[in-house]
Amino acid sequence: MEWNVNNAFKTYKELEPKAMMDMTLVPHSDPIDIGLGSSDKSNSVPPKRKKTMTSVYLKYFETAPDSKTRKCKFCGQSYSIATATGNLGRHLTNRHPGYDNSTDVVTSSSVPQTPPVVVKPSQSQSKAPQLDYDHLNWLVLKWLALSSLPPSTVDETWLGNSFKFLNPSIQLWPAKKYKAILHEVFRSMRGDVKTSMEHIQSKVSVTLSFWNSYENIFYMSVTGQWIDENWSSHRLLLDICRIPYPSGGSEIHNSLLKVLKIYAIEDRVLSCTHDNSQNWLRLVQASKSLDSVIRKNEDVLENRMMLSSVEKNAVTIVHNYLDLDSFHRTTNDMCTNKDLTVGLALLFMDNISEMITTCQKSCHNPDWLRSCAESMAQKARSYNTQVCNVFTYITAILDPRIKTEYIPETINLESYIDEARNHFIRNYSSTHFTSSMSSGYRPQEIDEGGAGGGGNISFAEEIARRKRRGSMSNNVVDELTQYLSESIAPMQTDVLDWWKVNSGRYPRLSNMARDFLAVQATSAAPEEIFCGKGEEIDKQRYCMPHDSTQSVICIRSWIEAGMKLKYKCSEIDYERLMELAANVAADNSAGGLEKSQHR
Repeated sequence: MEWNVNNAFKTYKELEPKAMMDMTLVPHSDPIDIGLGSSDKSNSVPPKRKKTMTSVYLKYFETAPDSKTRKCKFCGQSYSIATATGNLGRHLTNRHPGYDNSTDVVTSSSVPQTPPVVVKPSQSQSKAPQLDYDHLNWLVLKWLALSSLPPSTVDETWLGNSFKFLNPSIQLWPAKKYKAILHEVFRSMRGDVKTSMEHIQSKVSVTLSFWNSYENIFYMSVTGQWIDENWSSHRLLLDICRIPYPSGGSEIHNSLLKVLKIYAIEDRVLSCTHDNSQNWLRLVQASKSLDSVIRKNEDVLENRMMLSSVEKNAVTIVHNYLDLDSFHRTTNDMCTNKDLTVGLALLFMDNISEMITTCQKSCHNPDWLRSCAESMAQKARSYNTQVCNVFTYITAILDPRIKTEYIPETINLESYIDEARNHFIRNYSSTHFTSSMSSGYRPQEIDEGGAGGGGNISFAEEIARRKRRGSMSNNVVDELTQYLSESIAPMQTDVLDWWKVNSGRYPRLSNMARDFLAVQATSAAPEEIFCGKGEEIDKQRYCMPHDSTQSVICIRSWIEAGMKLKYKCSEIDYERLMELAANVAADNSAGGLEKSQHR
C-alpha cells in the first residue's frame, strides 16, 4: 500500500508542525494534569532522572557484523572501526544535539488510563517549560484522524526516524495503542453526536453512500441532514457500517435501521437519498477489480494504452460538445451552488435532458454520438420515473426559486398539488396552529366540550366552533395557495434566508419547508461527483483497513464539523497542547541563542 507523504504532511502542517518540529522534548517535572482541558494542579511527585553517561559515545553506535565499521543509530552514518571516539563524539554533538540528555522512556502498549498530562514549570523554578512525551502522541493521533491514515502509519520506519533525528528520546506509541485509543475516542464522540441528535426539533433526512475497500469489504456511510430553528442547515456523518454478505437490499436495510436506532431517530426520518443504481455492488466490484489490474500491470500497459488517431478524434468531439454546450455550465453550477435543493437539481436535470434530445436530433453529429445520446436519454427517462413522486414534488415547490413554474412536466402532475395540500393540512395545521393564536384558543377544546373540558354547550356555541374549525382549515389552505400564487424568487436568492424572513407570513408552511428542504438532491456532494475531491476520498476509503475504517473516518468528519475530540468523555485540549509546544520551542530557541553568545 502506498501513502501520499506530501498529502499526509500537508495535513500535519495545519496542526502547526513548526512548533512541534523545532522543540526539544525533555523528561518532565512538576506535572500538572489539566484533565483534557482543566487547569487543576496535580500533587504527584516529580520522577527522578536517570544519570546519562555523557563521556561514552559507543552506545550510540552499532557495530557492523563484519566488525569493520560502526553505524550511528540516529542517522545511519558509518565510520571505520578504528575511528577515534572523539570523532564519534563530535558527530553526535554536531548532528544530534541533546543526545546526551536523553533518558529511557518506558511506554506501555495498553490504552492509557489517565488523560494526557500537560507540563508547566513551577513558580519556584526557572527551568524552561517541558512537555510530556504523550502530548506528542496525542498530536500524532489527531494528525492520523484528520489525514484519514490508519494507525499502522506510525510503524513506518521513516516516520520514527524523523522524530528520532530531532530528539533521540522521543518514543511514539505502537500502532496497536493508537488503534485502541482511536476506538475509545470514537465511542466518546459518538455520545456527543447522539446528544445533539436528541435536541433536533425538525425531521431528519439521511443520505447513503457505498464503497468497498481493498479487503473487499463493503461499507455504507450514513449522513443526517436537518435545518434548525434559526434556518441553518446541518450535515453530520452518523456512522460507517460494514454491509454483511451478500450485501443486498435486506442487509442494507438492517444496517441502516441499526444506525437509526442508535441515535433514536428511526421515527423522525423524512427521506433517504442514495445511489439509485440497483447494481451498485456489481459496478463497484468491477471498477475496483479493473483499477487493481491496471495498478499491477501499469508498466506493461503503459505503451499499450495510447489512443489511436480515430479514438483521439472521438474524444475531441465529445469534449468539445460537453465543454461548449450547457453540460459544462450545468455541472459547474451544481458544484458551486450554495443551495442545491431537489427543485434546483430537477431544473438542472431537465436542462440536461433537453441537451440530450438536441444531440439526438442533430444531423451534424456523427452516428455514434447520436447513439450515445439515445442511451443517455433512456437513463434520463429512468431517472425521471424514479423521482416522480409526491414527496419530491413537495420538496421542489417549497423552494421559492422553483415552485411549480420550473418543475419538469413529468413531475408536475395535477394530482400532486392536491396530495401536497392534504399532507400539509394533515401534518402541519393543528400541530403548529396553537403558537400562532393570540386568543389562547386550543383546538382540543372543541372536542372537550367547553373551555374547562366539561359542561353542556348551547347549539349556537357548537355552530360557532364548527365555523372556527372550518376557518382553521381555510387559513391553512390559504397559506399554501398564497405562497404558490406569488412570483418566484430570483435564482441567486438564499433559500433558507428567504424562509427565515417570510416565516412570519407563513407560520405553518415554514415548518413544513424546514423539514422538506433538508432533503438532499444527491447522495454525495456535487463537487465529489464531478471533481477530483471525490477521487481522493474514494482512494482514502479504499486503502483504509477494516479495523480502523469506522473510527478514523467518523472522527475526522466530526472534527471537521466542529466537534471536540474526546477520550473517555473528557475533552482533549489541543489548543493548550499546541500552546505549550510553542512555548517549549520558543524557550529552547532562546536558550540555544544564549549558549551561542556565551561561546
